[in-house]
Amino acid sequence: TQEHLDEKTNDLVISDIQIPIMRYTLIPCTFEPKIERSFEFSCYYDADPEDVKLTLIKPLSFKEVKVSGRWEMSTSGGCINYPTTFRNNPHYYLKATRAETATIVLIQHGPVMNTIGFYVTRTCENGKRLLKIDKSHLIAKSDFVNKNYVSLSVNLEPSIGKYVVIPCTFYARELGAYTLVLSVPVSSPAVPSLYIPPDDWIRNSFEGEWQGETAGG
Repeated sequence: TQEHLDEKTNDLVISDIQIPIMRYTLIPCTFEPKIERSFEFSCYYDADPEDVKLTLIKPLSFKEVKVSGRWEMSTSGGCINYPTTFRNNPHYYLKATRAETATIVLIQHGPVMNTIGFYVTRTCENGKRLLKIDKSHLIAKSDFVNKNYVSLSVNLEPSIGKYVVIPCTFYARELGAYTLVLSVPVSSPAVPSLYIPPDDWIRNSFEGEWQGETAGG
């Protein structure tokens, strides 16, 4: 028998359920986030008390690093469907010193929800970020979602050494603020780090126009 208090009617709801013998994880929660209050969770059963136990599982602890940024007109390059502007997106180096599973979370802030996601790629042979990316360069790719956050777990290998994390909106020129979070288990000796490439490419360009005799086709 399972019971809980209905928040809207304040009625006690009791239900009978039959479940096979195995280990279960029970997750009591509110429908909306950030609602703080105390609760009591009860289960009634007719089995041997030694066979049925409720044990509180402590949440896993993580070491994490956070970086914040903004997609501006000049840095909102969109996904790889926009090859001429994709390289304008913010790029962050992620260095792996040992084999580790890291969790990357991209959170967007603001009243407007863009479709967001991120890529994890290799670097060039010279250690710099890639200016042109195809599928062979991808280590991992998150889903693109119209929500306030998206996350992905990535297996890092020290043989690759340095990765690049590219947070972006799906469409180019969409503006907004974001936070990128990198987490590893607290038991891991790895030290998580995300940083902007200090030795990025030097960009040199000029502008012109085709007119009259110079518009030669």
